[in-house]
Amino acid sequence: VCQKFRKNREKQTIHEYESISIIGRGAFGEVHVCREIKTGNIYAIKKMKKEILTQKNQVIHIRSEKLIMSKVKSPWIVDLKASFQEDDYLYLVMEFLQGGDFMSLLIKKDILTEEEARFYTAELILAVDSIHKLGCIHRDIKPDNILIDRNGHIKLSDFGLAKISDKLYDNNKDENFDKKKLTHQKNYSCVGTAYYVAPEVLNKSGYGKDIDWRSVGVIFYEMLVGYAPFCSEETKEVCYKVVNWEKYLKIPDDVQISREAEDLINKMIN
Repeated sequence: VCQKFRKNREKQTIHEYESISIIGRGAFGEVHVCREIKTGNIYAIKKMKKEILTQKNQVIHIRSEKLIMSKVKSPWIVDLKASFQEDDYLYLVMEFLQGGDFMSLLIKKDILTEEEARFYTAELILAVDSIHKLGCIHRDIKPDNILIDRNGHIKLSDFGLAKISDKLYDNNKDENFDKKKLTHQKNYSCVGTAYYVAPEVLNKSGYGKDIDWRSVGVIFYEMLVGYAPFCSEETKEVCYKVVNWEKYLKIPDDVQISREAEDLINKMIN
């Protein structure tokens, strides 16, 4: 029993995994598809350089992502299998989803049928709801952060910008978290991705979980129309359209969608 207990406390290292390919690169590191040598299981491992995370003030975002993924046990959320660190790098070991991300699907198919859009939107609503039930807000719902499993079902990922609830902090034992610094009823941080962000985020007027539902509505529009409702080549122009959304939220004349679909879009983006 003592030997088993001691073995469980052994520090995990990246040498227990064999990198098969790199499936993503970002400002802070890489995502590798890896095989666990001992079991042969396939995982996605996010490898992040500590020095860059510190320089870019991203450490708290990584801790938030780790916390929410470890606490939210839902079939709609990417499962965090393990996390560990070495001298220069932090690692998050996650389940590997063979279907890739939802943006790749949209690029491939261009426009989805209403039946397909209804299916994916229903699953996305369940995913977002599972986050909100813990009092958290994702704050960066976009096609890139929606992954697809081998059976065609979606899972939500990337919680680096998430607003973590008091409930999760209260149950967290990491003394490095400063609860006072990060929790309040209204949020004012300007975070997210321009195409999918809400006007109240850009206006810094304070917002709640409704901003996630608005992002779902924008993605639903994109599924049916082929592009986001406030798209433009310049980010500044996108932001202007988002803030003045009533003027720019229109279904193009050459796009035929049902009255029910249009009504849902208007209600979610409103």
